[in-house]
Amino acid sequence: MFINIKHISKYLNIYSILFFFIHLESVNACAVQNDFGLLIPPPITQTYILPAHAELQKETQPQKKVRLLSLDGGGVRGIIEARILQHIEENLEKPICEIFHLVGGTSAGGILATFLTAPSEGDPTKPKYSARDLVNILLERSEELFSPQYSSLNGLLGPKYDSEKFRSVTHEYLGDDITSHTVIPTAVVTYNIVNQNFKIITSWENESTFTKVDAISATSAAASFFRPCFAHPVAGKANPYVLTDGGTGANNPALSVLSKGRDLYPEATSFEVVSIGSGKANKPLYYKNMKDAGIIKWAPHLVRIFTNAQAENDHEFLKNMFSPKQDSHGIPHTIFSGDYTRWTPRLNPENSKMDNTDPTNLRELIRIADDYIDLRKDDFNLLLNRLRCEKEVF
Repeated sequence: MFINIKHISKYLNIYSILFFFIHLESVNACAVQNDFGLLIPPPITQTYILPAHAELQKETQPQKKVRLLSLDGGGVRGIIEARILQHIEENLEKPICEIFHLVGGTSAGGILATFLTAPSEGDPTKPKYSARDLVNILLERSEELFSPQYSSLNGLLGPKYDSEKFRSVTHEYLGDDITSHTVIPTAVVTYNIVNQNFKIITSWENESTFTKVDAISATSAAASFFRPCFAHPVAGKANPYVLTDGGTGANNPALSVLSKGRDLYPEATSFEVVSIGSGKANKPLYYKNMKDAGIIKWAPHLVRIFTNAQAENDHEFLKNMFSPKQDSHGIPHTIFSGDYTRWTPRLNPENSKMDNTDPTNLRELIRIADDYIDLRKDDFNLLLNRLRCEKEVF
């Protein structure tokens, strides 16, 4: 068989030609003769060889990494998240808005996300509030945010806390600002109790534009704590929504934040997902105590069980998606390229209540956050090193 090398060289480079002859020689070497003396090539196998130059191209291809910050719900325990964020800001000497591309949160995390991305009145490219500001606000105003409604008999006959007081306090800081007015993209997770699905209020979708006070009133409206939020979109003629706490099914909103991040940055080749929780309390339930339990005995534990289960499930799922797994050829692969880290300390039962606004408890939560960062100092320094360089421009 005659092969015109001059003809095919227009289409194949020298490496391809060498590979062709090596492959042809290997086929002849492995072939066997049949009864008529003809060479029969070996059977084709499902073996794939990645050329070295293709792997080199993959390694040298510019990576576009998106940084996503996810903030859990947790009531007053959100002060733990604010303190961890304060450590990040003050170590890197820049605000969260200059570190991350997108911030999303549920309940207390939704409040933090909204405050941290609110633009300054003097310079709309700079944030109005720092993480340190939020720690101080929560220390000083938590008792007002959780102002009791005594007529509800501690939540038995109605919402336990005064929703109008909550709105009044948050309005002092955010005014009539709307959710599309942010320094960087922001997502607040809520739950629509009419349609029975999640409503994620984003800063970049017109149908999701509400006042910021409505957005954080909705994401914080935990069942029996605050009344549902009757929220009117600012733009268009959309019907009002009846929204409650996003913690109903996404107290840890990391998956929702990642999903929105992929939609918003389709050209991203890798992700840095930083998921911060408000602490986890272990209150074991033993068989001897629960074997004959009915709804009255189960009720006080259900919220904690559901939120912990969802948070842990999503954490394990994300950890698996970002962890390399070897295929049958021993080559490591990940579903998502990049880094995923989860930050949430263990809590004692006495510090685990979402509405314990006692100043002593709040200061103890700050101490727990500080001790946790010190405990994970090496991991935290690795995170800071990854976040220290300027974020990618999209």
